[in-house]
Amino acid sequence: MSNANVSMPGEIMSGGSSLGGFASSLARGVVGLIGSILLFASILLALGAAVDVPGLFSSGVLDPRQPHELAMAFGTPQWPRLIIEGATAACVITSVMSIVLLLMARRSGGGAHMFRTVLGVLVLLAAAVALGRALPDLAYVTPAATPGDTVDLYFQQVEFPAVIKASFIFLLGAFLLGWPARQYRRAPTIQQAPTAEKDAGQ
Repeated sequence: MSNANVSMPGEIMSGGSSLGGFASSLARGVVGLIGSILLFASILLALGAAVDVPGLFSSGVLDPRQPHELAMAFGTPQWPRLIIEGATAACVITSVMSIVLLLMARRSGGGAHMFRTVLGVLVLLAAAVALGRALPDLAYVTPAATPGDTVDLYFQQVEFPAVIKASFIFLLGAFLLGWPARQYRRAPTIQQAPTAEKDAGQ
């Protein structure tokens, strides 16, 4: 009887294990991607709150009618503060969600790898805040004769040493997140040859 088309149990288990490993890796990749997107959103929110983006619209630099129109739309002249508070809350929520998802995606890398993930996220957020403090507050942008002169005047007020410091902090956070997990090698299994006594007993 031919055994050419007969699958051995070990081969079936190996195929199922490979399929399960692929599905697990794919799931971790999707979860990690979502966590990275949320982290990017939280960094943008932290930077926007730090430079006071709503203050730019409330200052009237872009359009003198905007402050009144936006105050009427929000029902209060303090709407920039409400936007900043909402952005801060959203930043905290997205940061926590990104940490949870990234930990889920990296839990197989060990405790040190997961710790670097949390530390890396916090360092990146700190870099965004540091960069926001190095840039002038957008609520106090001074309009010039032309838009180009306004942008030039704005960049003249940038604290470039603080920007460089924030850049190094960002690189540190990116390094911590990009640090690969330690790869553990399995020790080879050594099978003992049957002894002469066992062979003689058989």
